[in-house]
Amino acid sequence: SGVVHALGGCAALVGAVAAGPRTGRFDPKTVADFSPHNVPQVLSGTMLLWVAWFAFNMGSGGGPLAGRGGAATAAGAATATALSSACAGVVGGLLAPALRRDTGSRSASA
Repeated sequence: SGVVHALGGCAALVGAVAAGPRTGRFDPKTVADFSPHNVPQVLSGTMLLWVAWFAFNMGSGGGPLAGRGGAATAAGAATATALSSACAGVVGGLLAPALRRDTGSRSASA
């Protein structure tokens, strides 16, 4: 697990350095151009990742077909995954208004 995450982190770092910073991302004149523009696609990706986490977490415990111990481990992994994602959603929903910055760049005259 450590090797997989280290390799993924190094690959992400190399990709971020190769891509460079997003020009205009923190410029007040262009900050509105960087808001999510396709919410259904963002939601679809989130749901796909969530389902994949369920499959991975349950399968890494041996899965329900690994006998009595494997089924209990898989059930615990499924419970932990569901509770973790639910808690993250609640915390994100509570923190989003506090972290959202309104720059005033979205005026009707623009």
